Amino acid sequence: MNLSKISLLVVVLAFLITPAIYSFCFSVPSSAENLGGTTVTVIATGLHNPRGLNFGPDGGLYIAEAGTNGPHNGVCRMMGDGMMKCYSTTGSITRIDFEKGTVERIIEDLPSLINPTASPNVGNGSGAAGPHDVSFNGMGNAYVTMGLGGNPAVRPDFGDGGALLGRLARFNPSGKFRYYEDLAGYELENNPDGFVPDSNPYGLLARPGKVVYADAGGNSLNQVT
Repeated sequence: MNLSKISLLVVVLAFLITPAIYSFCFSVPSSAENLGGTTVTVIATGLHNPRGLNFGPDGGLYIAEAGTNGPHNGVCRMMGDGMMKCYSTTGSITRIDFEKGTVERIIEDLPSLINPTASPNVGNGSGAAGPHDVSFNGMGNAYVTMGLGGNPAVRPDFGDGGALLGRLARFNPSGKFRYYEDLAGYELENNPDGFVPDSNPYGLLARPGKVVYADAGGNSLNQVT
């Protein structure tokens, strides 16, 4: 793995980039009737804290879902946003087929960090960290950033699954999901911005021979070649 820093201090505030950014795709505003003739069409509901989304070469719209309220392993730690998070496997990838009009969760049980409280005032996986973005370089090379949202040194505290957080992953049309480069490990070892190590791999762009990603916790824009 060769991770080279493209730019320092690219300030990306992870938890200001909320699922609301994508709400235009998934919900109808209460004031839709006052939008001056704009038509809003709901194409999917019930998504598990949707984050990044991208069209694949097959024409489907793929959505990274960070996680949802659900069972966890009871191991919880205070993370970088000041919230207590517990290790869970509620992350997923959903595909929308516009020709068929179907919405299918094609990959499930992915690592995630969720709030230990499942009460209604917390929301559906509010503040979850898990699959954060998806990008394609050909159908066989679908990349996913796996979030973390804290000091990479705490990952072992979450058990064996903790090592899967803060990683770059790939999946193919058959649904096989594999974990590759340790992005959070790069932050821990190199700490580009010089502050307390904090990693939350977020936005992602796959290009021939390289992948560029924003580490919203580490305040850096990095490249995997």
